[in-house]
Amino acid sequence: MFTAVDTTTGRGVTTRSLATTGRSVQTSATDRYRCLACGESLAYRPADTANAFGPFAHPDDNDCLQTANVSKEHRVTQELVAAALLNWLPVGADQVGIERRIGTASDFLIGDVVVGDPIRLGVEIVYDGTLELQRRMARMEDNDYIGSIVVVSSGRYSAARLDTYLERLGGGRVGRCNPITGEIQFGSVLVPSQMTFDTPGVQRLPEYVT
Repeated sequence: MFTAVDTTTGRGVTTRSLATTGRSVQTSATDRYRCLACGESLAYRPADTANAFGPFAHPDDNDCLQTANVSKEHRVTQELVAAALLNWLPVGADQVGIERRIGTASDFLIGDVVVGDPIRLGVEIVYDGTLELQRRMARMEDNDYIGSIVVVSSGRYSAARLDTYLERLGGGRVGRCNPITGEIQFGSVLVPSQMTFDTPGVQRLPEYVT
């Protein structure tokens, strides 16, 4: 993991922020750092180059997230966005998660980053996959969620072009994230009920968007 919850402060921390503050290494898992995805205790080993997904490590180096079909850039952006939302919103760490379900057992979507009560926000990270925005907005509306999109700067799609597509749908702008520098710029909050998918202009949007 590249990020963790520092239980002494309740804030999300990154490997970069700990390096600049000179935080000490903890080679075994302790209650100081916990995983944003599963809540398990993490070790902090910044010199461990064997761990491809960052120096915060689960016991026995077993990652709680599926990584086989996810690029490193997508994964890092998920963690950075989750940590930023934890620090910016008035919610506890238990209400911010990665790859959490929105919906019922039989009708749901998996949100890249999900904030629970009282915000109820689903954030989709765009790197090189399909967005399927209409389906996602429908599931969010059914479950009283609002949405947001963050585009990975090194990914396949142009954030500026996605801005123009969202404008046609009535949704505003996408956010941006550079996983190398850690810089995040959040975009508009997408209110599903205010977005329109049945106008002629929408029919001309690329398939990966709708």
